[in-house]
Amino acid sequence: MHGLLNQHSSKETISFATVVAALKHTVAGDTNLFQKHEVDAFAQQTNAAIQR
Repeated sequence: MHGLLNQHSSKETISFATVVAALKHTVAGDTNLFQKHEVDAFAQQTNAAIQR
């Protein structure tokens, strides 16, 4: 939804969704509470360390 609402390309939308899904697997529960800046920061890292 984020990519569609913000008119991102298919590639950008899939990349963003993949990062969000990966981050979601690090927290308990059904709700994803990550902010866009957190997703963007994780996507730009060169390792998989999650910084909170």
